[in-house]
Amino acid sequence: MILRTGNKRQNVEQLRARARGFTLIEFVLVMSMLMVVMSVAMPSLSNFFSGRSLEAEARRFLHLTRYGASRAVAEGVPVRLWVDVKTGRYGLQAEASYEPKDQRKVEFQVDDELQLEIPAASASSSKNTTGFPAIRFLPNGFVSAESIESVSLRQVRGDGTEETVLVSKSWKQRDYEIREDSSF
Repeated sequence: MILRTGNKRQNVEQLRARARGFTLIEFVLVMSMLMVVMSVAMPSLSNFFSGRSLEAEARRFLHLTRYGASRAVAEGVPVRLWVDVKTGRYGLQAEASYEPKDQRKVEFQVDDELQLEIPAASASSSKNTTGFPAIRFLPNGFVSAESIESVSLRQVRGDGTEETVLVSKSWKQRDYEIREDSSF
């Protein structure tokens, strides 16, 4: 039998070094400090994420315009991107005169805090068969002349601040782009 020899104090320090960790009190203290920091940061983070939803919705609408143009070319039929400003919905489908039942139609609903708006002059000249203003993509990929010029997405926050993003025809009048000017 072999007995351990050596300094007992050194063995206790080695055990303590191996068993290092947080105590329950230290853990609770760190968690409470994190909660204080998060409660201070949450109001600014909520504005950050709400601004992101406006940008994301504008990008989704813009991508839908590009998808509509490419779908019109690929299928060889006119495609309409309609906008219902009252309910906050918009969608893309082939014209009913070419495809009575469109299997590829898509529809989106904007968040409750966002509003869709269309200028009055452009809305009256471009209604489709459902009565909604629309962007009409021709089979050659171009936008027809009676299409709406622009769609604005507006967000009014709880603190009264307002932000607007405009999706409008580009200077070439062939496609659409996002404009973040406040001057429209």
